[in-house]
Amino acid sequence: MPATRHSPVCDINPDPAGTGLSLSVSYADNSLDLGLALAVAEYFRMEQAKATSIMDQVKRAVRQWSDFANQLGLQDAMAAAFRAAEE
Repeated sequence: MPATRHSPVCDINPDPAGTGLSLSVSYADNSLDLGLALAVAEYFRMEQAKATSIMDQVKRAVRQWSDFANQLGLQDAMAAAFRAAEE
């Protein structure tokens, strides 16, 4: 039986009213800041170049969220949840 393979972000739930991370990635900060994720990459044994590459890949995918939402007949209620990917 093959092993289950999860998405790299299988446990992320966008929250349009979110003001901070539910699970902090640093002891001092839970802000919704992509720079914070890069700043702590080494704690997860990830080189900056690899972290930046992954972040760029995820941002490219997330930028397509509205196309998928429109295909499914969903409204733009989730727009705020994806604002970081659009910057």
